[in-house]
Amino acid sequence: MVRKAVASATSSTEPSRSTTAVFTLPSRDGLLSQVRAALQTDLDATVTWYREQMPTHYFSVTQPDEQVFHVQVLHSLRTSRDPHLTVIDDPKHGKLLVIGSPERHPLAEVMPVVAGHASAANRDITRIELHASRDRSLFLYCFGYGAGSVPTGFDLVSHREAIRSAACGRDGSCSVAANRYLDLVDQGYLARSRVDRVVRHVLAWARLARPDDLYVESSGPEDGKKDGATRILLAAGGVFMWPLLEHIAQVLTRHRLLLERGYLDWVPAVTPGSIADPTSKALIATVYVHGPDGRSLDAKALAAVERDLLAVRDQYHDTLAAKYTDGTYGLTELAVLRALACLASYLVGPEHPYLDVAEVADEALLTRPTLGHAIAGLLTARFCAGALLKPQAWQRRYAETLALAHAVEVPSQALVLETMIKAVAAVQATNAFRSGRLGLSFRIDPTVLPAARFAQQPYGMFMFFGPHARGFHLRFRASARGGLRLLVPKSPSHYAKAKDGVLQEVYELAWAQQLKNKDIPEGGSKCIALVEPGADPDEAVKQVVDAFLDLLVPVDRVPDIIGAHGGERPSDLIFLGPDENMTPARIVWVANRARERGLPHYATLMSSKPGAGINHKEFGVTSEGIFRWIQVVLPIVGIADGQSYTVKITGGPDGDVGGNLLKILNREHGKRVKVVAIGDGTGAAVDPHGLDWRELLRLVREGKGIAAFDPAKISPASRKDGAKVVPASDRDGEQFRNELHNRVQADLFVPCGGRPNTINDGNWAQFLKDGKPTAKAMVEGANIFVTAQARRNLEDAGLLVIKDSSANKGGVICSSYEVLAGLVLDDEEFIGIKKAFVADVQEIIRSRAESEAKALISAWKRRAGQVRLSELSQQMSVEINRVSGLIEPHIAAHLDVTDLQPTWSRHLDGHCPPALLAFRERFKTRIPREHRIAILAKRLASRMVYKEGLTWCATYLLPGDRLWETLRTYLDAETEVAAVCARLAALNLPDAATMIGVVLTGAQRELVRRRLGNEF
Repeated sequence: MVRKAVASATSSTEPSRSTTAVFTLPSRDGLLSQVRAALQTDLDATVTWYREQMPTHYFSVTQPDEQVFHVQVLHSLRTSRDPHLTVIDDPKHGKLLVIGSPERHPLAEVMPVVAGHASAANRDITRIELHASRDRSLFLYCFGYGAGSVPTGFDLVSHREAIRSAACGRDGSCSVAANRYLDLVDQGYLARSRVDRVVRHVLAWARLARPDDLYVESSGPEDGKKDGATRILLAAGGVFMWPLLEHIAQVLTRHRLLLERGYLDWVPAVTPGSIADPTSKALIATVYVHGPDGRSLDAKALAAVERDLLAVRDQYHDTLAAKYTDGTYGLTELAVLRALACLASYLVGPEHPYLDVAEVADEALLTRPTLGHAIAGLLTARFCAGALLKPQAWQRRYAETLALAHAVEVPSQALVLETMIKAVAAVQATNAFRSGRLGLSFRIDPTVLPAARFAQQPYGMFMFFGPHARGFHLRFRASARGGLRLLVPKSPSHYAKAKDGVLQEVYELAWAQQLKNKDIPEGGSKCIALVEPGADPDEAVKQVVDAFLDLLVPVDRVPDIIGAHGGERPSDLIFLGPDENMTPARIVWVANRARERGLPHYATLMSSKPGAGINHKEFGVTSEGIFRWIQVVLPIVGIADGQSYTVKITGGPDGDVGGNLLKILNREHGKRVKVVAIGDGTGAAVDPHGLDWRELLRLVREGKGIAAFDPAKISPASRKDGAKVVPASDRDGEQFRNELHNRVQADLFVPCGGRPNTINDGNWAQFLKDGKPTAKAMVEGANIFVTAQARRNLEDAGLLVIKDSSANKGGVICSSYEVLAGLVLDDEEFIGIKKAFVADVQEIIRSRAESEAKALISAWKRRAGQVRLSELSQQMSVEINRVSGLIEPHIAAHLDVTDLQPTWSRHLDGHCPPALLAFRERFKTRIPREHRIAILAKRLASRMVYKEGLTWCATYLLPGDRLWETLRTYLDAETEVAAVCARLAALNLPDAATMIGVVLTGAQRELVRRRLGNEF
């Protein structure tokens, strides 16, 4: 076989019998004539197609020279029959041209391509024109950038006057808005827009009463034609162009609408009566669409489209997103299911560490849409007006849905789905069915929390969920206050850790706040918003706070948010405050939003406001209290008055607590105190001889972190002893910073910043050297910096610890008084007395710290130091809260008793800063009754515990029939003792002050003992 093949191959020398065609070189003129004829034929066809198939309105908004350019581009693409999406920059007209097939290139796929191209070309898109050919074979989208030009010879003045006349009624009612709009928008946009189009935009724009409002209107069929296009106009504030376009595209895809044309213009933002921010923008988008059959939309279909367009904030980029566009789930359904899956991850995730609850939930919802519909339907049947079930019918459906989930053959899916269903039963209110909401919020029954992880059951719980952030708010009293913390992860690993622990962190911080709030009427609470990867932190704040307000404002402000099964919606009295990453601008936004949304006592929602508020960082209120505890601690650890001492700090000179503590230490103790180490987010600095005070104060003044400490300010002698500045710019720098507070020896350690549980059960021993703590005492200026067990271990090793609930209460006291001022005063009145009011509050903070310190140290010494000081601190907080909880209902029952009015007034006045007493006639009318009762309960409880001690209160103040008798006797005794002391003072005896002190110390307690017949 091989030989035969070779022989065959060598026989190729025989002549070939085939013939070959021979072509000759054509003449130039002949070839040119043929090409011209072919091109002309194709060009004629293109022009004919172009004139017949491009919509009429395309020609009205496209300049003639642009049309020529478009024909050239379209002709080359039609003849090449290129199926790809084509993007061409047209710098002459300031546009990106995008050409493709509607069938091959859905609008949702076009948007990211253009966004990427515009970003790469550094194009700032300001206007968009979308046109599809009548035969649906091609679209031509124009993305304009730069300012539009006014055509030469165009009478813009007359055009503007025609718009103004058409936009305003005969009474000229809208002239202010119209004039403002016409003056601020791009004048090229006006020139290329018909009068009726601009009028629609002006009227829609004027509907955006707040920067984040949405407005949708529709009309059609166009020109009265039976099958004309339906026009849908959407005006939006606070939404970026690309997300809005993406959302519109998804809605069109979901409802299988055919886009004929569309226009989007970026115009200035508007707020009632003024421009809030000249740089902010609003978007006005108009699309002309047909139904899937090419006909006009009917009323039902149009209502569904409008409803989905208003849900522009329900925009996620996850595995479930495609289930909206393919018609499986609705937007609200998906938002609810995502939120329920999120809550389920916190309810069962920690008990199943190897179970990825979010992944299992996604898989279950993707593969079991019938069950997904049923779960979302349970929430609808409880809280959506027009779809409600009565409680008994709902319970039957709930049981049926739970049984279906339990029967799922995949155990992990069954567990997650059942937990989601149980979560629905725990919802007490939600804004899920409010049109145009910025995010989701749920008021949740806290009994749903597993007792094993949440030993102290909160009074109330809220959950927030949306594309920008997730978060929780927990509180331990009906009236509660605590900070709003914004967590902004720096990396995917940081996000994953924060996400897993956010609910536990909120709980622990809220409970720490509850212990800390022992001196103020509000219970403890905390709110944390965790920013999602890639999200804007400012948008995260807006999403969470506005969704929170949905459930806090009066019912008449949000009538579509109802109670379960149409019942009365719960009401809540909640106060927030500043915390991590809450910048002044964000604080102001929260305060303004509360006012815009109509929250009663809106000034009290967010404390630390500029102007009519007390900025914690400006006045150093938290640090004032911490310093008082430092003064208490120094002699206990053997540092006599005037003797020098050393301190190490976490939390930088740019921080509220750390920076102000540095200022106060320098102000009060000067060179007596040496700061030997500081670690913060930027890095660390250490100097065993003490960091240069002038340089530290410079950093405080300039708001800079410790990494900006000038190394030249470290002496050569200090360098020899290891002094240095290390930025946390790499792994080694981070490690040095993270270990600094453990390694450096100092008399005092004051954590003023740092992540929760920095010192924990697993690493507490690193704080020891040769078995002894590297500090004599720790004053916890940061909340939950140390875990409970780690704190106990360190105390047992010899560290004196002042717990956070004692040391760090200055800020909450200040915020509480800002709340009180917000209730009693108008903003202008507060600003008028602010200087005196702040001075009063600072003195109250010092006084409360000293009162607790005296009581706490006395109790500790009476027990010969055999009880951990931190545990006594907690016992004192718990006891004050216990007593206030016991006496509060009795005060409520006797608040209006005539002969008790002088007593109640005396204690209410005693609680208030002196600068506020000029407005005391408003106390009963402006301070809500519940808040007045809470003020009296907390004031009396804290005074009794601090003055009489833990043992006396535990003996006398017990639940039962005699509780009011005990309290009334104590109040009467107080009046009698005050009268006795007044008489003693009037006698002018030599030792009157000493005698009065003795009477005040024990007489009131003794009178109660004698009159009640109980033994101490």
